[in-house]
Amino acid sequence: MISQADIDRLKSSVSIEKALAGLGCNTAHKGYMYFSPFRDESTPSMSVAYKNGSWQWYDHGTGQGGSNIELVKMVKGCGFREAIAFLWELDGKYIDLREEQPVQTQHKEKERILEVTKTSGRFQNLKLIDYISSRGISLELAERYCKELTYKNHNNGKTFTGVGFPNNAGGWVIRSEGFKGTTQSALTTINCEGMHSSLPSSDRVMVFEGYFNFLSWMELNKQMTPPCDVCVLNSTTNAKHATEYISKHEWAEAYLDNDQTGRECLQKIKDLNPNTHVWDFSSGYAHHNDMNEYLLDKQKSLGEEPPSLTNQHKL
Repeated sequence: MISQADIDRLKSSVSIEKALAGLGCNTAHKGYMYFSPFRDESTPSMSVAYKNGSWQWYDHGTGQGGSNIELVKMVKGCGFREAIAFLWELDGKYIDLREEQPVQTQHKEKERILEVTKTSGRFQNLKLIDYISSRGISLELAERYCKELTYKNHNNGKTFTGVGFPNNAGGWVIRSEGFKGTTQSALTTINCEGMHSSLPSSDRVMVFEGYFNFLSWMELNKQMTPPCDVCVLNSTTNAKHATEYISKHEWAEAYLDNDQTGRECLQKIKDLNPNTHVWDFSSGYAHHNDMNEYLLDKQKSLGEEPPSLTNQHKL
């Protein structure tokens, strides 16, 4: 069982930057100011400091902050135990949550920060429709793989809407303008028919970091169903958990981000799947950070307007 002393040590040994990298978030910063993982921004607004024996962060945009544990809980949308296990692994150790007893802590916390209260297969919220359009994705494609979610944030008690992408654990990866979160961290696997399935349907699999990169590939290739199996990690920390699925394929095409985190994830996938031929396809968008950025730039260079989702959709 993890003691309070172990928890205090994790708060001290795992820096906020290391936690951000492990979560697959942007680690670029200007001095002690980092880009917030909770929204897209051009100017860093999250301050980081080491004080009172632990790493601390404070998001000036939301007025929230805390230790690395609170950061992991909010980004992953998970509970205290899962956050501790995540940091413990970043620190070079491993906890089997199936066997580990509840962590000793003085505070009783909620099981999940984000709770989905309603789902819809059709997007009705105009802000979400505009957000999907801003990512260069057609409404038809978005509705093929995503849902409009209504969810409650137990951290502040407020209710929001977001674009939800289901994962293999029955949870959701949620995105909207200025927000990134999950109800439960897990990867998503999709077969050749475009159906969510943990069973391989081909000898080849395409691997993406996030679901908007997967949708971007589909948009670029004008397809509604993928040509082979798809594995969306939803976070680079899920590379290890994807091993069982990826290893069942002869070939794996990696469409990961062109940054340090993406390169480290690619190497990890190669190391964990020695019997699968893993190919790096990031050279196809070498001058862009990821597939979605490449899609938007290509649409712009061709003089294409992002899909006019509002006009496509009959409200």
